[in-house]
Amino acid sequence: MKQACRTLPRLLRLLALTAWLGAGMAHASDYVEITQLLKSGKAAEALGKADQRLTAAPRDPQLRFLRGVAQTDVGQTDAAITTFTQLIQEYPELPEPYNNLAVIYASQNQLDKARTALEMATLRTQRRTKTWATSTPGWLTSPTPRRSSWRPTTPPSN
Repeated sequence: MKQACRTLPRLLRLLALTAWLGAGMAHASDYVEITQLLKSGKAAEALGKADQRLTAAPRDPQLRFLRGVAQTDVGQTDAAITTFTQLIQEYPELPEPYNNLAVIYASQNQLDKARTALEMATLRTQRRTKTWATSTPGWLTSPTPRRSSWRPTTPPSN
């Protein structure tokens, strides 16, 4: 009985972890599928897939970003501007929506808005790089690999 009491929580944790990982894999495959559709010139199909997936995960920033890209590709520039602007308001640390807004504004000959969006993207990228550099262990950012000072005390036998 005691063994069953110990095994049940472990089994439940394993099932929960499996379900969570499986859900994450479904998202990853959706991202890949939508990206492939966009690369192959099927923007309308990609937009439909993104909209369908967003009904299950309406706050997913990556799906929303891909939706904005698809909207741009099918010529829905006003909708794409709205999508990227909402992403910027909710996730101001992401540089990608600023970049895409800059492209849209430049295509509309709104060069001041495009420049401002690019400056904001550059600022976000610099902050992201600085944060990564200050939070990363030194051995990951070291330009030369460090060698271990440990040496075996006895030679290996042949």
